[in-house]
Amino acid sequence: RCADIQSACCCLAASLIEIFNWEHVSLFRIDSARDAIVRVASARSGGDGLAIDTGTVWGDYSQGIGQGILGRVVASVLPQNIPDVTLNTDYLKSPDGGPIRSELAMPIVFSEGERVRFIINVDDPRVNAFSREHVRQLKDIADEVAGAMQRISDLTLLAECVANVSD
Repeated sequence: RCADIQSACCCLAASLIEIFNWEHVSLFRIDSARDAIVRVASARSGGDGLAIDTGTVWGDYSQGIGQGILGRVVASVLPQNIPDVTLNTDYLKSPDGGPIRSELAMPIVFSEGERVRFIINVDDPRVNAFSREHVRQLKDIADEVAGAMQRISDLTLLAECVANVSD
C-alpha cells in the first residue's frame, strides 16, 4: 500500500519495470519553489533482480526546470520519445546512468490545463526502444496515476493541517 508520494513513486517505478520489462524507470517531481526537477524514486532491473532507490543508494539527482529532455516535458506538457539520445542536444546524462540510447519521458498532470507535477522517465540502452504503443500505454498509466497522486497529496496536506491545528 502506498501511503505517501515517495512510496507511490517507488511502487510505480517497480511496477512499470515488471509490466513492460524495462530496465530503468525514474519518477521526478517538479519543485517550482527551487525551479528544479528532482528525482523522487528510481528502479532498475538487472542480473541481481530489481533494485529500488529513493536517492539514498544512487544519490539524489536534480536538474534545472528548463534543462534537458525533462525540461522540455515541463515546458511543453507533452511526452518526449527520444529514439537516440546521442543525437539530441537536450539530453543530460545522469550521474548514475548506464549506457542510455533511448528515453521516454511522460508528464503527470493532475488536471487538464495544469502544469506538470511529476514525470515518468524510462531509459534504455537500445536505439528506438519505445514504440507509439509504449507512449500510448504510458500516457494512459500517467493519467490514472495522476488521480491517485493528487489524492495522496491532498490527504498529506490535510493531515499536516490537522496536526498543526491540534498543536
